[in-house]
Amino acid sequence: MDRAKRTRAVVWLILTLAAGCARSSYEGPYGDADEPAIEAAEEAPRREVAPAPPTRQAGDVLPQVIYHGTRAQRWVALTFDDGPDDLYTPRMLDVLARLRVQATFFVTGQHARRYPTVTQRIVDEGHELGNHGYNHADLTRLPLAQMRWQLEQTDEILERFAGRPPRVFRPPYGARNSQLIKLTSQMGLRVVMWSVDSQDWRGKSGQAILDNELTNVASGSIILRHSAGGPGEDLSGSVASLPALITNLRQRGYTFVTLSRLLGLED
Repeated sequence: MDRAKRTRAVVWLILTLAAGCARSSYEGPYGDADEPAIEAAEEAPRREVAPAPPTRQAGDVLPQVIYHGTRAQRWVALTFDDGPDDLYTPRMLDVLARLRVQATFFVTGQHARRYPTVTQRIVDEGHELGNHGYNHADLTRLPLAQMRWQLEQTDEILERFAGRPPRVFRPPYGARNSQLIKLTSQMGLRVVMWSVDSQDWRGKSGQAILDNELTNVASGSIILRHSAGGPGEDLSGSVASLPALITNLRQRGYTFVTLSRLLGLED
């Protein structure tokens, strides 16, 4: 084989191997090739991000990245990340049903597939589903094609449960960059962060979680909690304190609404 043929053969082999690696990383939504990346993402340590809410007056045009809703009414939005699961999510849904509160659940596509009964219950009981990526990967570390797949695949899965794609997206770990913001804008998704962080994933007591929230709540607040945990995370304090949070804020004149209602995104 002459030098030109050998060179073409080597180039062809490199391109073939590279394409195969890319496909195994993200293209197959239901194949076994997804599982190594999924499991690795589940085991990654949670990285805390503390966003700084900007000042915004009622009536302003919504920014692409949102930290709070209108201050004009005493409305707050209760949001839950990382679910669903079959341990904590059903217990939180029990509390919300008993106290007649509607919330927004940012779920991963992977967990929605794994726990379809719980996901459907979220919808059936009047709560909102939000996109939280497919497998809780830090999307800012992914190439654009993989980033797009994470969002589109989760949108498709959630649409099967809710009958429509989600309106809101929360990036895993709160991590975002200009590429992700541009992509979500193209897809019609609003990036919603939070203004009150319960830090319930730290395994705090119910009273510590409650104190942290009540100190920081104001009209238009978006409260961050979790409905599922990573390996070793204990959310029992979050479950135990949820009734007290709802009761206390109602006594202070607040009404709980979904994010789409808080932000005026409803059809």
